[in-house]
Amino acid sequence: MILSFKHILHYSGSKIRLNFRDRILSGVKVHTIRKDTKNRWKKGQIIDFAINVRTPNYHCFKKDVCDGVQKITIAKQGVWVDGRRLMKTEVTALAIRDGFDSVSEFYKWFEKQLPFRGKIIHWTHLRY
Repeated sequence: MILSFKHILHYSGSKIRLNFRDRILSGVKVHTIRKDTKNRWKKGQIIDFAINVRTPNYHCFKKDVCDGVQKITIAKQGVWVDGRRLMKTEVTALAIRDGFDSVSEFYKWFEKQLPFRGKIIHWTHLRY
C-alpha cells in the first residue's frame, strides 16, 4: 500500500519545509501517523513510500513492511497511544521519531484535526 508524504507544513500563513523522505531514508523518521477509518493498515503489509502521488512526478523512494500499528489520539490535553497517556518526554520522542523538529511543529501539523484519532504505522520494532 502507498504511503504518501508531503514536504511543506502550512500554518498561520507560514510554511515549514519538512523533508520526510530524507528523514525516512536516514532512519530518523521510523513511523508515520495516519487516519485509518477503514482499518486497512496491518502487520505484514507491504509499504511503498512515495512522494508526488497521483502526479506525473510520482516517486517511490523506499519499500518496506509494516511491522505493526498502534492507535493514537492527539488532543490539546495530550497524546494517548493504545489508551495510555504519554508523558511529555515520550511525546517529544514520538514527535522527533515522526520526522518533526519539535513538539510544537508536531502539534501545528495536526492542529486543524484535533482531536485527531488514527494509527501509528510502524516499519521498525519500536512501540510506545
